[in-house]
Amino acid sequence: MAGNFDDRKIEAVLSGSLSTDALGPEEHDVWLEAFGEKMATPSPEAEAFFAERRRLGRGVGLSDAGEIVRETGVP
Repeated sequence: MAGNFDDRKIEAVLSGSLSTDALGPEEHDVWLEAFGEKMATPSPEAEAFFAERRRLGRGVGLSDAGEIVRETGVP
């Protein structure tokens, strides 16, 4: 317990074993910040997946002008 929230509940929600509905307002705020940080950092598996898509020419994104661009890839 820390302040008006329970770290264990926040960790349970982050791991997917508890719904966000179980959090109080302060716990939800702490969870949301932690969730944002977690989502901003890709896992090694996600990095490998997208590297392979780029290698195969399947990467897609937006140019600075807002146009769809495709990765050319390596045959």
